[in-house]
Amino acid sequence: MRQKSLDLGEILVNLSAHIGDAMSSLYDQQKAAMASRTPFDNIEGTEFRRKLKQEWEKLAHIFQRFREFNELVQLFINNILEMTTKLGLGFLTDMAAISSSLVQELSQIQKNMNIESPYCRHRSNPAWSVSRSYQNSTMYLLGNLPRAGDIALSAARRRFNTATRGITEELKQLSVFWEAQHAFIKKQTADIEAGIVGLSQDEAQRYAERWSTYDEKTLDAIKRVNKICDVIMIEPEVPFSSAPPQRLYWVWLVVIWKFIRHPKVAPLLLCGTITFTFTFIFWRGSNSGLGAGGATLIRRHSRLWTAIKD
Repeated sequence: MRQKSLDLGEILVNLSAHIGDAMSSLYDQQKAAMASRTPFDNIEGTEFRRKLKQEWEKLAHIFQRFREFNELVQLFINNILEMTTKLGLGFLTDMAAISSSLVQELSQIQKNMNIESPYCRHRSNPAWSVSRSYQNSTMYLLGNLPRAGDIALSAARRRFNTATRGITEELKQLSVFWEAQHAFIKKQTADIEAGIVGLSQDEAQRYAERWSTYDEKTLDAIKRVNKICDVIMIEPEVPFSSAPPQRLYWVWLVVIWKFIRHPKVAPLLLCGTITFTFTFIFWRGSNSGLGAGGATLIRRHSRLWTAIKD
């Protein structure tokens, strides 16, 4: 009989990587939120991370049970030729019990994985709507231009959502893997009880070797998740800083643009430009011998100044 199964090692590598990405982006969310105008409750964020730590510790404990299953596999395969049928059935019964228990525990942890960041629930900041609803008020724009913290918070939210989707998917794959393992062990048990030869010697050896590889990946996943649990409660520190120079540049650019487009300001700027131009012409004309001609030119255009001013 050949067993069709998923690759546990690949699942564990992907799952631990997604957990690391989620926790890194969660840290970045809190750090960015502290530097932005987005309202948030720091206590809520700390409590959220505390709950996640409990879930990751449960997951690390589940991974440890994978190693217990591997120990039974190695003992069973290495002694399969010498052990009695009764002893072999005892091993298979223990392996079936572990696999069944893991299916239930993984199902429960998936139910607890309502991992929506508390920073994803605060989206009422008007800074996010500046690019979507342009207002003709300089003060509106001054008060709502996105800060660097707002942009960083948005990017961290997207990373967190991507990572949590990956966690959910890998947990589902993990459940499918253990359901297949449980069905496989039950089939071997039924075959032995019926006096049917299940696995050949080569198939049993390959199964044991596969689980030796799984055990190495499991140990790596346990170490990585434990490291995440060790640092998950560290609070970010954001030093006080004034508005970035780049943001000030855009603020003044908006102010100048709004100022020169004002209906009362634009004619004054035009008149000032014309006055400066003809004063310059008069001055150049005087220096080049035009004299009265330059003055006459200025007087002719004085009516334009009066008309615009009125």
